Amino acid sequence: MTGYSGNVKAFVADANSQLIPFEDFGFALYNIHNGWEINRGGEYIVAGPNLYGDPVLNGGDWDSATYCEYFYFRKQDDYCQVQTNITAYTTQYGFSSSANTSSTFMNITIPGPVLNISYFYIPSRLRTDNDDGNMADKSRMTWVHSNVTYPIDYIKTHGSCQPLLDYRWGFSYIQLFFMVIFLFIWSIGIYTLWLRSHIIMKKRDRQDVAGETKAVFELADAMRLQLEEHGVEEGFKISTLPESRLRRRIAKDLRGGTISYKTSLLQSGKDGEGDSGWGFKAWVKREKYWLAAFFVAIAVMLGGVLSSTVYTATVTYGLPLEIIFTMYLGKMDNSRVVIFLWSFIILSVFPQIVVSIVLASPSYRY
Repeated sequence: MTGYSGNVKAFVADANSQLIPFEDFGFALYNIHNGWEINRGGEYIVAGPNLYGDPVLNGGDWDSATYCEYFYFRKQDDYCQVQTNITAYTTQYGFSSSANTSSTFMNITIPGPVLNISYFYIPSRLRTDNDDGNMADKSRMTWVHSNVTYPIDYIKTHGSCQPLLDYRWGFSYIQLFFMVIFLFIWSIGIYTLWLRSHIIMKKRDRQDVAGETKAVFELADAMRLQLEEHGVEEGFKISTLPESRLRRRIAKDLRGGTISYKTSLLQSGKDGEGDSGWGFKAWVKREKYWLAAFFVAIAVMLGGVLSSTVYTATVTYGLPLEIIFTMYLGKMDNSRVVIFLWSFIILSVFPQIVVSIVLASPSYRY
């Protein structure tokens, strides 16, 4: 289920034809043209972080839009501080403003004029009310490296994928999926075979399957019993027969040594017959209410999984397992009710509490 392929990376050629890994680029959002006013130098480019390798063209840059929103502890990062202050600042003073008035940016007092801020393409989650309609223009998408901007047209023209010298091992999830399905079917078959054998042995009052030693005694007893039946009819005792005559009796009476076991009668009154020794109909009749509850639980579980609410899925996913666990351990209805209640608390209520605590945490957003 494994294999490997050569690693390939995206590169962009700069003005000197030097290849720069695309994963080292940041997604440009704003340009503060007079950045020296806030001790950032001239033409300060505000770029979003790159968290997951090569950026995706025309993808809207999800990292820049959600980096500060979904994780509370990141809001103290410099990028998040600058982004938040630019949103508030441009809401008050606008973009590309040259108003000669004092202002404050990130607790820095600017005597005037105000910061001259322009923007590139802005993801939808970061757009403000003073959008003039150009924030959604994807032709303005720009990346930055070493404070040098590279528009999307330049990236498409000078970007290329280059093979590396190492390899990447892979894993076939599709093959694993089918293997798990086949293993599950095989496991169900093996368990069904074991359960059927167990029920048949229980009905025949047998505790286990005969091994080498026990089988020798059982076969010897069966041979003696069948030979003695013929001996009583013909007036001789097995213990008094010489070896040569005993061989002839085995060949004649036992047809060369064919031995049959005497098994105890099943509930149907016939050896191994009647419902194939399985008792399935009787079991279904006995467990009909719990089986109905099991199928209802499966339907409820599927409804919870297909729902968009994580709380519902957490409560319902364990219901079929809880009923199976209850039917396996409990013998009487009263004990099964107690087992089901405890299994419901452990497998449904407790995970629900954990999920609620995690989702309510300020450091998590889904």
